[in-house]
Amino acid sequence: RLNLKYALTTDGSRANLLYKAVTAGDPPYDAAVLRFSNAYSKSQYCLDLLSLENLSVNASWWDQNSVRDLSIAGVLRMITGDIFYRHYDGVQVLLFNKNIAKDYDIENLYDCVTEGRWTVEKMGEVCRLTTRELDGNGKMDRYDQWGYASQNNDYLPALINACGMRLIQKDENDIPYCSIDIEKTSNMLEQYSSYYKDCTFDIGRDAHYENLCAFWIFPEGRSLLYWAAVHYIPWKLRDIDFDFGILPIPKYDESQAEYISALTPYHSYCYMIPKSAGDPEDSAYIMDALGFYGENIVKDVYYDSCLKRKYSNDEESFAMLDIIFNNIVYDLGAYADFGNFCNYFSDIFTNKSEVDIASVYAKFKTKIETGIDKYISHAIDDLK
Repeated sequence: RLNLKYALTTDGSRANLLYKAVTAGDPPYDAAVLRFSNAYSKSQYCLDLLSLENLSVNASWWDQNSVRDLSIAGVLRMITGDIFYRHYDGVQVLLFNKNIAKDYDIENLYDCVTEGRWTVEKMGEVCRLTTRELDGNGKMDRYDQWGYASQNNDYLPALINACGMRLIQKDENDIPYCSIDIEKTSNMLEQYSSYYKDCTFDIGRDAHYENLCAFWIFPEGRSLLYWAAVHYIPWKLRDIDFDFGILPIPKYDESQAEYISALTPYHSYCYMIPKSAGDPEDSAYIMDALGFYGENIVKDVYYDSCLKRKYSNDEESFAMLDIIFNNIVYDLGAYADFGNFCNYFSDIFTNKSEVDIASVYAKFKTKIETGIDKYISHAIDDLK
């Protein structure tokens, strides 16, 4: 329709290709698609999307939560939504084995969600109930049954978000600031760590048993729950011999009004326009067209026909997916990771299972604030 020819490059690091193109003043790339884990480190080489007339940032095909959450100091350098189905692939969920749930007479977990009772405490309850030593060697290893299996580098920030908190908030002037609720986060971590260290087969902590073995615990039918990004479903669960369901990440407690979802920075992507793009308004117009048709064609095929009908297999899971996808947040603490706080926080928790959040926060507060100030100074200089 637009008489376009696509030339897609995936050779090497896209973040480095973007950096080299802009610093050399080279205009071969009209747009860039980067993982969120790399996007903020290269965002100074991209344009403010809010300044482009041909980009309809308020349109329904852009995730409006991304527009709200990803800007800093009134500058929006990345955006996501229906333009790329991998946007959905990165959403974090819990999968559960229906056979194990039935064998242990666990109550209907879908009802727990819809009645607002799917909480960190409830998750711990079912994990403890279903963790069992199976192979008779006297120790828990990859051949036993676990409450849940997980991968350690994603879930802690998502759990904090799911419990209604943010690592970083923004003030009325769109300026980020540290917003960690020390007391609430400490309470949540205390509950979570009480069963994490005994009921979880974790790829970060237990990978020495066998390479990437946590990825196989759930498909082999030996964990009740698996903490996963949506892309794991078609990747690993096409040929399993048991029924599974899909749940949102649990809430903090029953008084919390909503279930909140987060994207893993490592398996979710955003669109950006390099400063060296030949015609940024053309790029913006084409991105809008791609987003429009993504919403009207690709989304239905991926979300309804594939994800709902092909890979999940019950009406209740379909309803869960709607709950999960309808309330995604983008915490700058995870995506920008000012001061490297988020990575450090996740690492010490998964290695020690106990964290004094007050002392960790005190140690990193200055680093976080320095990182924020540095980023804002670049944003302001670009607008001069």
